[in-house]
Amino acid sequence: MSILNKHIMTSVLKIFVSTLLLCILLLLSVDLFTNLDSYVQNEISVLNILKVTLLYIPEASLLVLPPTVLFSVTFFLSQLFSTNEMIALLSSGISYARVVRPILIVGILIAAVFSFVNENISIDTKVDRAALKRELFNSNDSSLNNSNIAMSDSLENYVIYASYYREEKKELRNVILVKMDDDGNLLYRLDSPTAIWNEDNNDWMFLDAVISEVNSDKTSIEQKVLSSFENEKVNLDPNLFRNLSNDIDTLELNSAIKYLQQQKIYDKTSWYVNCTEFYDRLFRAFTAFIMVAIAISINYRGKKNIFLFAIFNSIFLAVIYYVAKMLLQIMTRQGVMHPIYSMLLPYAIVAIFTLLLNKISGRSN
Repeated sequence: MSILNKHIMTSVLKIFVSTLLLCILLLLSVDLFTNLDSYVQNEISVLNILKVTLLYIPEASLLVLPPTVLFSVTFFLSQLFSTNEMIALLSSGISYARVVRPILIVGILIAAVFSFVNENISIDTKVDRAALKRELFNSNDSSLNNSNIAMSDSLENYVIYASYYREEKKELRNVILVKMDDDGNLLYRLDSPTAIWNEDNNDWMFLDAVISEVNSDKTSIEQKVLSSFENEKVNLDPNLFRNLSNDIDTLELNSAIKYLQQQKIYDKTSWYVNCTEFYDRLFRAFTAFIMVAIAISINYRGKKNIFLFAIFNSIFLAVIYYVAKMLLQIMTRQGVMHPIYSMLLPYAIVAIFTLLLNKISGRSN
């Protein structure tokens, strides 16, 4: 029985590796020709072009992982049925569940390997690739800068607004701070053209601050001007002011989780966007196992042209998966539903289509 397991696992892995390499090569070619004009205009050397292209391999492998796994398993199982090998196995007392068990193990191994690649290799190469491209194209990194930011600290009863956040200096521009008491009554409003993060005290320092404060009898407002103002309780982390819509993928796992926990409290709108990207990152490699499970549930009886069937089936289900995922991610970014559904529901939709295909195929046979 170990011989059968070895044969099944080796066959699936061979198809998977060869298909993966082909798909990665196609993506690298697309990436190369997409950026070719920029390379020529900036007179980038062939060696640097090669470096930028090769750094794209881990990310490209994760992009093509779901359809590659789906094709590999579909092609192998359809081949077993078309050559009547499955009939021989079933006749010898080996059940279909026993045949697909090694394939499920392969799916788990692939998911585990690519999960490691995603967290330990892909993130680093993505950062290195972006840094190298900025260096080659002489462009500044302003991706973390943000504008029109509003944050609230419900524990300390204040709201802070800034028209612009500059990551390089950890600086806020055109800042308004509104402080309230526990009953929601206004205590004071602070206006400042600039606020700088004080790393020694871990709080914000407001420069040239104008403070409008309600007097003790609450009948009038008094104003005073200070060259600088600090309050140790106004200590929202600068990371919360960043624009991480494109960079949640590059944060370390623990840092990303901590960031999202804080952002859920202070900025729920941005949390939906970033949390959607974060769940996409977590489930990226796990998709391989789901595709294996879907592939083994397909009805392969009566399929003669196995290569065309495997290609058509893989493309059809992959299109359904990516379209469903794209539409659901739009909804979760808008806060219509919890971000985790943008990853779970596409699996369910593909599974439903697989059942429908099996039912149609069963009737035609």
